This record gives sequence, C-alpha cells and structure tokens, in this order.
Amino acid sequence: MRGWSRPASTPPIALPTAAKIALDLRMEQKGNTDSIVGLVTRLIDDVERFVRAEISLYRAQLFDRLKEAQTAIVMLIAVFMLAQATLFTLLVVLVLILRRWIGIYWASAIVIGLAIVIMALLASAALKRIKAATRVSEGDE
Repeated sequence: MRGWSRPASTPPIALPTAAKIALDLRMEQKGNTDSIVGLVTRLIDDVERFVRAEISLYRAQLFDRLKEAQTAIVMLIAVFMLAQATLFTLLVVLVLILRRWIGIYWASAIVIGLAIVIMALLASAALKRIKAATRVSEGDE
C-alpha cells in the first residue's frame, strides 16, 4: 500500500456527504431561511414541482401507450362495424324467411320484438356488471 499510507500523526479528513453539499448549495441559492415559514414554503414548492413532474410522466406514458394501441383500436372499430352489418343482414334475412309463412308485417314484428328482447337482456346484464364493478365497499376507502 505504498503511496496510500499517511503518517499516524495526521488526523483523518472529514469528507462532506452528498446531503451536506446539497444543503449548502440550497442555502446559498435561497439564502439562509431556517424559519419554519421558509421551510414550509420550500416544502410546498418542492411538492408542487414533484406532483407536476409525476403528472407529466404519467401523461407521457399514457400517450405513448395509446400511440402503440392506435392500430389495434382502429381494427376493433372495423370489427365492430362489420359485426353490426352482419347482425343487420341476419335480421333482414330472418324477415325474408318468415314472410313466406306469416306475411311481411308479422315477420317484421317478430324479428323486431326478438331483437328488442335480446337488447334488453344484454343491457340489463351489462348494467348489473357495471354496478358490481363500481360498487364501493368499506374496505376500498
């Protein structure tokens, strides 16, 4: 350990820590405001900057994920439109098939009634699931 040794009579050198350096720099920048009001004011400013930075980070992450999912969203919209057109065609075909036996008016009434019943059942099930998913229990608060 040649070159790194020091004489025994020399006292150890106290190196400043990173926290001490940061505190000294902050005191120089803002002046020595050790009052409670100054400390609370600085704390509020720091918290506000931190919250704004976090919001900006989450917003950037959200837009990045939305940009990645943009193609998938467009595909899902196309699938929804095709499914809607298919269901419309199915209803028209059912009317055309039933009109041979019961007439066009009764066939239309039966198909429309059946579609309304199916829509009501699906809407009721969806609303029950939404209410169950958004229910706030005492443990969630």
